[in-house]
Amino acid sequence: MSKRKAKKRKLKKTLFIVCEGKNTEPIYFTGLIEDVRQRTENYSYEVVIYDTPKNDPIGLINEARNLVEEASGDEAWAVFDKDGYTKHPKAFDLARKEQPKINIAFSSISFEHWVLLHYERNKQAFERSGQIIKHLRENNLFKNYTKSKKLNLYSKLRRKTYRAIENAAWLRHKQTAEIKKHHKNIYEVNPYTNVDYLVKKLLLSDILIKFGKLNHYFSFFTFSIKIAEVQKDENSIRLCFFLKN
Repeated sequence: MSKRKAKKRKLKKTLFIVCEGKNTEPIYFTGLIEDVRQRTENYSYEVVIYDTPKNDPIGLINEARNLVEEASGDEAWAVFDKDGYTKHPKAFDLARKEQPKINIAFSSISFEHWVLLHYERNKQAFERSGQIIKHLRENNLFKNYTKSKKLNLYSKLRRKTYRAIENAAWLRHKQTAEIKKHHKNIYEVNPYTNVDYLVKKLLLSDILIKFGKLNHYFSFFTFSIKIAEVQKDENSIRLCFFLKN
């Protein structure tokens, strides 16, 4: 009786991360993934950080698309910032319109603003990554910050990760008015980051943080909430709010 060879089954979805930088971003995400794998049994993804000679947004998106097949169920992320590049409109259109769709983890002006949000809510429009690094050092936020390969960046930031996620949501809330008023795209706004979207996916976190103005409705899942009153005392905060479908 002949024996058939069993087909190898792909048990996990592969998540490809294609980074612009050679040090900071790959080192950060490598540290994050290693930490999560140590603390999580049966991690949902096979994560591959792809080393590529491409460092412009269009090149990164094309590389990401080459890695993932449309029908495979895998997904790919391109991680880049605005510092020094000019073809972001074409890059974002390329990622969104062609298939398979490529996710973008974007920072303006640089990935260092995501680092800064681990320490403070900061809406300052820095012009270069070096200015953010100087701010981190001179304000004793991250005195030994460097882009060196020797720095295990995620281990330095891990305990502040959820603060950064909250602060990134706050920053997008603050920038929403400018985006809507002037009909801007996110790559035209400084500062801005959505790196937290990729971070939450890798952390297997379903946390959802929303900011809104008092007496204004804002979307939350399939309904809207309006915070009508806030009462504070030493031990608690009480909210009075209205829901509508």
